[in-house]
Amino acid sequence: MGLFRTLRSLHKILLLLGATITLNTACYSHANSHSQSDLIEFDIPPQPLHAALTLFAEQADIQILFQENEIPQTQSNSLKGKYSAAKALHQLIENTSLKYRFGASNVVVIYIQTLKNNQKESVVITPQTTPPSADKREIEEILITGFRSSIARSIAIKKFHSNFSDSISVEDIGKFPDKNIADALQRVPGVSVDRVWGEGRDINIRGTDKDVNRTLLNGQNVASAYWWANDSLGRGFNYSILASELVDTVEIIKSPRADLDEGSIGGSVYLKTRYPLAYEQNNIRTSLETQYSSLPDKWNPQTSLLINWTNQPQNFGFITSLNYQERSVRRDGLETFPRDQSYSITDENNNTYEEIHIPWGIGSAIFQQERKRFTGHTAIQWQPLSNLDIKIDAVRSNMDMDNSNQNYLALFDLSLLDKNTPVEVFRPQITSASNGKKHLVSGTLGTNQSELTALDAIFREAKIETEFYDIDITYEYDSFVFHSQLGMTKAKGGSDHDYLFRFTGNSGVKFNLAPKAIEFKFLDIDPVDDSDKLYLSNGSRDWVRSMQDKENFAQFDATYFTDAGLLNYLKAGVKVRDRTTKNRRAIGIIPDNHSAWETPERLSLIHYTSTTTPKLHQETATENSLTQYAMADFDLLNQGLLQYQNTPLFFYQDDPSSNYTISELISTAYLMADISYKQLDMDFGVRWSHTDQTSEGINLKGQTTIVERDYQNILPNFNLKWTLTDMLLARFSAAKVMARPSFTNLTSNVIIDGESNNATAGNPYLKPYSANQSDLGLEWYFSDSALLAANIFYKKLSTFLFIKSSVEDIDGTLVNVGRPQNAPALDIFGLELQWHQPLWKGLGITSNYTYTEPQTQTYPGIDSINLPGNSKDQLNASLFYENNDLSARVSYNYRSQSYGGFTGGSQDVTDEYYQWDASLQWSLTSNLDIYLNVINFTNEIVNYNTSEGIPIGFYENGRRISLGAKFILF
Repeated sequence: MGLFRTLRSLHKILLLLGATITLNTACYSHANSHSQSDLIEFDIPPQPLHAALTLFAEQADIQILFQENEIPQTQSNSLKGKYSAAKALHQLIENTSLKYRFGASNVVVIYIQTLKNNQKESVVITPQTTPPSADKREIEEILITGFRSSIARSIAIKKFHSNFSDSISVEDIGKFPDKNIADALQRVPGVSVDRVWGEGRDINIRGTDKDVNRTLLNGQNVASAYWWANDSLGRGFNYSILASELVDTVEIIKSPRADLDEGSIGGSVYLKTRYPLAYEQNNIRTSLETQYSSLPDKWNPQTSLLINWTNQPQNFGFITSLNYQERSVRRDGLETFPRDQSYSITDENNNTYEEIHIPWGIGSAIFQQERKRFTGHTAIQWQPLSNLDIKIDAVRSNMDMDNSNQNYLALFDLSLLDKNTPVEVFRPQITSASNGKKHLVSGTLGTNQSELTALDAIFREAKIETEFYDIDITYEYDSFVFHSQLGMTKAKGGSDHDYLFRFTGNSGVKFNLAPKAIEFKFLDIDPVDDSDKLYLSNGSRDWVRSMQDKENFAQFDATYFTDAGLLNYLKAGVKVRDRTTKNRRAIGIIPDNHSAWETPERLSLIHYTSTTTPKLHQETATENSLTQYAMADFDLLNQGLLQYQNTPLFFYQDDPSSNYTISELISTAYLMADISYKQLDMDFGVRWSHTDQTSEGINLKGQTTIVERDYQNILPNFNLKWTLTDMLLARFSAAKVMARPSFTNLTSNVIIDGESNNATAGNPYLKPYSANQSDLGLEWYFSDSALLAANIFYKKLSTFLFIKSSVEDIDGTLVNVGRPQNAPALDIFGLELQWHQPLWKGLGITSNYTYTEPQTQTYPGIDSINLPGNSKDQLNASLFYENNDLSARVSYNYRSQSYGGFTGGSQDVTDEYYQWDASLQWSLTSNLDIYLNVINFTNEIVNYNTSEGIPIGFYENGRRISLGAKFILF
């Protein structure tokens, strides 16, 4: 425990040092190399690639080093016109397995990317062409080890792009202790991750919410769904459905280009899968792993298999990856449920207090889940002609997410809270928020005749299914490259059953709420021993919910390469997306006259419990927190209630307020140009988007309502890269961007709370988010695997969304309705710093820091608002060590407090969070690696509060340890 306390104290120091260390000048010597940015006249016709590389070396007056037998036996692309050496070389070897590195003294190294060994890449390179002006030298071997190699590839991608971007290579994802892609993305500048279930699920980019940032697979949207009852269909992506082994490269695009899909305010994530012809050798590899989760105290298996095959001419092949993972999840939560409703209270001295906010409940919860995820990906690639490339992708992911959530509650809403009668409280403590609202945070309520005790036992049969299919065709003719892509994606989520069995009893309750304490004590019931005093309530119910998301897409692009002076190429394209999302729910209720109520003594909790909870809340409990109680047993409930009666326990009916369909037909077109002039590389263009939107819902009278509307956006953009020296780059970008509102916000449904006379509703007339943005950056590449960079960014949102409450007349009744509205303006300013450097003899560091400052306003109908998804400070750092056989890494991630949606009329606030992870990998042989990963090894907790300081929940997910082996079979 001493180590854990020491690590926890380090996070403050790291936060203070993180920003300053990235600005320090690195003491790292590097010889001056030949300029890569000078424009050179090239005239290289299509020919065998090894011959084209030789001709490139002659025309560029550069020494090029490669091993001839590793150069693919394919035709090179045509290259004619003025290009920088780097851009010319990139065009020559594009869509091959080759990579390149510029070294010192006019030397370029060409090497091959291979699946043969994921631990290291080792190539022997001999000179092929030595210009007369170059010194002759002998290079026997160049060894690029695993993690440093992955950093070098990521840095090379960043350096080559003309826009602002970051990337993660397959080596990064495989090396970090990450079980899904979101956990890998958390280490990228400007990206933060939601860990509500102990692993990454949703991401935020540059301080913006998950629903205004898109994730694309091979350039296309991936349908997404969720399993939890309170989740809604949004435009974000559920990263928990995909294994990290699926992808080859992840790129995070922060400044758009015209040929990239619109729909993101913060940035877009591009996932790129593997293709067979990128690898020279047939290959089969597998991994076996077992993972220990500390809270459930269980070990679970995980396995993966990758098969890559190509024919002898190297023009046809397939690659298949399969991943199966089981994970036992337990989350302990102390919870409070605020409500935007005030009451009158009286104390023991008959003093009366008006307009006091009281939570409707306080609980001690244990969530348990058995997750089973199977993800499969197959890609087929065929090149029947040297200028024709056909790729077919199929991805399918299935997740079984059955779970239970049991919550022992002090439920004030059952019998005490009444607008017409003052609530009697013994020794009340009342606190005032900065906005003037008064909250009851401590006191004693009720007697042994008050129905204030409840056990909510929830059992869900949940699942998620996701599918993605596409065909991608590229054809080259003369100076043209034509590209087309069409396909479909669909997802289905929800629960076949979401049973809530509520058992209630009578007891007084003493409670206390503080920023770090949620305490309550029952005065007349022992939660462990008095299960005979709780009886099944007809407040029990079942939900059957289905979420569906489906999209068909088709696009066509044409690129014209030219040698006309400054212009490198022109590119234009069109795209159509047809997307439909549906949400359906049926509710099963127990009627008052159900035959089961004839024998109420049979329905006490004592007949349906077989055990108590383990000791809960080891990291969050205070003196009077409830840490153990009797649990309901689903098997006993199923036998005694669901199957016992001749008639079903629940009678089902449709829930119109939860049913909606949103359809969108999105048509886009773009035109862009890429230009180079001396040390300047730039692209600029414009993208046009037209959206036809239909929102279909059901009003309070049960009638179908349909709202149709359309809008268009014209989105210009500009990216500039200025190569100041061989090692120093400056960047600038400017663009107009947009994002569409989430589907839930676009519904026309209204949901009324009968007790409080409050309602929530959607708004099908919402305008899309819109912003003008600009970026300015400076990047110093002081060695092959080293980078020091600083970027500043600014976004001016012309509109964003917030919830506004107003009184509306609904069927003759005045109701306080909260609806999403368009706010007029918001500014976001930010700073990103990066430092990556090998230090000494295999030791290295990679780190980044992001600062984001939104400028928000106060609007009528709401007290204050902060940008959802935003954290002012984010810090990531990894210290790694590698030699030929050993790889070790310790990683740190910090996020300052962030903001979410609204609970009880107040915005949710997540406290600052930091996490330590570690990994160790040992290469026993060239074909066998063993590894050990530890995730969240200090067992950090997630704390939620309202912006008025009332605690919402303290959640503990535990630490995870995985032990595994990777085998290369051949």
